[in-house]
Amino acid sequence: MPTTRLPDVQDIGLINPSFFSIDEAAGDPARLLSLGQVLLARPLPDVASLRAWLRDWDDVSRLVWGHWGRVTLAMNRDTRDEALAAQHASLQPALVQPWFELADQLNARYLDHPLRDQVGDDLAILDARKQSQRDIYHAPNGPLFTRLSELAANYQRRMGETCVVLDGEAVPLSMARRKVNDPDRRVRESAWRAIGAAQASLAADVSGILDEMVVLRDQVATNAGYPDFVAYHFAASGRTDYSPDDIERFSAEIAAVVVPRLQRLSERRRLRLGVDTLRPWDMPAPIIPSPSAEEAALFSSEAELFELTAQIMGDIDPRLQADFRVLQRHGLIDLMTRPGKAPGGYCMTVDDIGMPFIFANLTGDWRDLQVLFHEGGHALHALACRTQPFGEYRNPAAEFCEVASMGLELLAQERSSSLPASVSRALELQQLSGVFGLFLQVALVDGLQLWMYRNPDQGGAVRQQRWAERHARLFGTSTDWSGFEETRAVTWATIPHFFTHPLYFIEYGIAQLGALQLWQRARRDMSGTVDRYRSALALGGSRSLSELFTAAGLTFSMEGALLAELLDEVLDVIEQSLAAP
Repeated sequence: MPTTRLPDVQDIGLINPSFFSIDEAAGDPARLLSLGQVLLARPLPDVASLRAWLRDWDDVSRLVWGHWGRVTLAMNRDTRDEALAAQHASLQPALVQPWFELADQLNARYLDHPLRDQVGDDLAILDARKQSQRDIYHAPNGPLFTRLSELAANYQRRMGETCVVLDGEAVPLSMARRKVNDPDRRVRESAWRAIGAAQASLAADVSGILDEMVVLRDQVATNAGYPDFVAYHFAASGRTDYSPDDIERFSAEIAAVVVPRLQRLSERRRLRLGVDTLRPWDMPAPIIPSPSAEEAALFSSEAELFELTAQIMGDIDPRLQADFRVLQRHGLIDLMTRPGKAPGGYCMTVDDIGMPFIFANLTGDWRDLQVLFHEGGHALHALACRTQPFGEYRNPAAEFCEVASMGLELLAQERSSSLPASVSRALELQQLSGVFGLFLQVALVDGLQLWMYRNPDQGGAVRQQRWAERHARLFGTSTDWSGFEETRAVTWATIPHFFTHPLYFIEYGIAQLGALQLWQRARRDMSGTVDRYRSALALGGSRSLSELFTAAGLTFSMEGALLAELLDEVLDVIEQSLAAP
């Protein structure tokens, strides 16, 4: 495992404490909690002292969540280290839940303060979010959250251990998935079948974990006074620009708009591949010849991959490149896959330094660029808003966080002069053709989750059946799954969001609408589009979701008409690219 040390708080200073020493507090749960008690007892006789108290509270909160983030990263980077796993597990009861309890008391002190309404209009969003935090908090939920954290870690460990047997060799799931992109249909089918076998084994192991999590989440909602976990999660996530009913309507719009357009694209794919019927292992196949081995050999190390990504960001805008290089300079990346590493990829902000860390499981394939652009977009977002004065303002709506990342993926397709032409064209076609499946996946995953959390007494067998039925309705018209119905029914098992980020997929759908608008505008005016993109990122969470869309020059909408307009332009670009020699 890479041993690069994360920067200390003193290395990248954003915290200037007025009443404690960072050296004494950082990394010590008991000391951090004692600082919360000091805040709780501090006199607040006037507005100036109240505002200063809020800033000090934010400094302590930075240290609390910075410590949690560092330990979580260390555990994810080596899931086989039992000491790291034990340290991570201990944080929930030793720090996280006690801090939530203290934060609730601090919230009450602020919200009940007689001078609260005089703190200033600049704190209006902070004030509203602290009220929301108080509304959803319920102390008896602490042990339930501890158990949920344990279950999520159990799933991640099981996923980290999951290997796929290819040609007699056990390889990580992320590496096996690359084989499904192989131009050779026999290689694709073999890899797809092997992955299906691994998914079936995983589903059998983790279905009980998800059963327990659904029940626990329902209990959390009930304890906090909400009718179900859907309502609780909307309140906890600060979703005020749309409702659960909007998700259901959007899912229906996706089915109506995307399915026929995916059929059109799939017929083009079938003809390009020269097959009678598209099977599941054909959908990830390239629809143009893959770049030659020489052209595809873009990098041979993590450092070379990072440098190439930075060059392409410079093609978009030199300011993006300069920001991105900060990550490598401070050792804030761990990109390549290895045994024992937690699955997936993400960008986590280490709160005590306000700096993003990119964690990924890349395999050395030229398509890794797309993943790094996605997580790089999150990193640029975190860097842009890191100096916002409060945590509430450094944490934008999740939907707009995904606009930052998915938008950068698409901007990169318009400015990839640092790549061979064949690679650039292949990436563009992969990126644009994948948009259709993403929208369908949003409708599939969120539709199932709405049902799950409104029917928490239904177990894994029913859930698996409903998943298969929904999958067939959305994907079955473009791909022939006959003979693989059992495999279809377990494909949910490798989607970590069910376990770690419940009810999250709608963010990807809303963000893809924003990212496609960004791409549409950049095709006509790259400079102006990037200016507004960067300005919106810098706002962090200091505006509502719809206001952030407006700041970026985008329309916040979940209507089928907008979706159809954007996807028709995507199809036109794909058709033009396929028609080119």
